[in-house]
Amino acid sequence: MTRLPIFCLLAASLVFSCAQVKKAHRYPSLPTAIPVLRITGDTTAAAALKISSLSIDVTIAANIATTTFDISFYNPNNRVLEGEFDFPLADGQRITRYALEVNGALREGVVVEKAKARVAFENTVRRTVDPGLVEKTKGNNFRTRIYPLPAAGYKRVVIAIEQTLEQQSKDLLYQLPLYAQELIDSFSLKTTVLKSTEQPQLEPNTLANFQFRQWKKAFVAEHHQRQFRADQTIAFAIPGTRDNEDLVLTENAGSDTWFYVNSRVEPQFSKKNKPASIGVFWDVSASGDKRDLAKEMALLQQYLSGLGDVAVSLIPFHISAQPKEDFSIRSGDAGSLVSRLKTVVYDGGTQLGAID
Repeated sequence: MTRLPIFCLLAASLVFSCAQVKKAHRYPSLPTAIPVLRITGDTTAAAALKISSLSIDVTIAANIATTTFDISFYNPNNRVLEGEFDFPLADGQRITRYALEVNGALREGVVVEKAKARVAFENTVRRTVDPGLVEKTKGNNFRTRIYPLPAAGYKRVVIAIEQTLEQQSKDLLYQLPLYAQELIDSFSLKTTVLKSTEQPQLEPNTLANFQFRQWKKAFVAEHHQRQFRADQTIAFAIPGTRDNEDLVLTENAGSDTWFYVNSRVEPQFSKKNKPASIGVFWDVSASGDKRDLAKEMALLQQYLSGLGDVAVSLIPFHISAQPKEDFSIRSGDAGSLVSRLKTVVYDGGTQLGAID
C-alpha cells in the first residue's frame, strides 16, 4: 500500500500561528495588574471606593509565575452598595484562584457552568449573602459582581494569576504593571524566585530597598510602603541556566512526588523535498460549513502552486471517512480540486477516529 504524505489544514494553521508569535519586548503595552472595583446601580452622591490595602505575592518556579493579589477595598459611604470588580489580563495569563471574604473568613470560588452560576448568584443576593461570580468578557478581561459592600466598611478579595514567562535570549522576563489613580493606603510586594542559580536582574524602579537577596535555595525581594503611588512597571530578568541545561523542580506530597521540567530545545531545520503525491483530509461535518472555507481553499491553492505537478488524494470525512478521490495537479493549477471542494455537502459530526 502506497503511503501518502498528509497535508492537513489544521496542522498548517498551527504552523502559521507559531510563526506569528510576537517577539517579546520589555515594557510592552500591558494592562495594569491592579484590579478596579466600581460602584454599580444607584451611584447618586456616592463617593468612589478606594483600595485600603494591596498585598502582592509573586512566586516563580522555573518559567511559571503565579501572582496573587490580596486586596481590601473601603466603602466610605454610609449605605450598603454593590460593586463590579474588573481585572484585565495580559496574553497568556489565566486565573487560578478567586476568593471573597465572607463573615470575616475567605471563601474560595469554584468553577461551574455559566447558567448555573447566574442562578446561584441571584439566589444568594436575595438572601443578602456575599456571592461571587467571575465571568470572562470581551478580550482577555474578567469581571465579577460583588455584593454587599458594607457601609463605611471593607471588602477583601483575593485573586491569583498564572502565566508562562516569555524568554528573551536565555533569560526569562517578568513584568508587573502597577498603575492606579489614587494613593494606596498600605502596599506590599514580595517576589520569590525558586531554585534560581543566579540573582534576578531588576529593571530600574523607585521601590526603596527592593533588591533580590538569596534565602536558602531561592532569591527573595520585598517592599512595604504606606501611601503608595502606583505609577510604574516592576520588571526583572531571570538569567538562564548554564549551557541551557534543563531545570527540574520536584515536590513531595504524601507518598507522591510531583515534578516539573523546563527543557529548552533548539529547533532543527532541514530542507524538505517536494512530494510527488499528497493526501488532503477535509472535514465535511455540519460544523465545518461555518469555517472560513474560502480562506482554507486559498491556502490549499497557494500550497499546491508551489509543488508544480503532484497527485492529490482527497479524503472527505465526518463520522466516517468517505471514498478517496484522486486529482492530478499540473503546473500548480488546483482548479479542479477547489471546484470539487465547493460542492461537498457538510453534514454529521466530526470523528477524528474515522481517519486511518
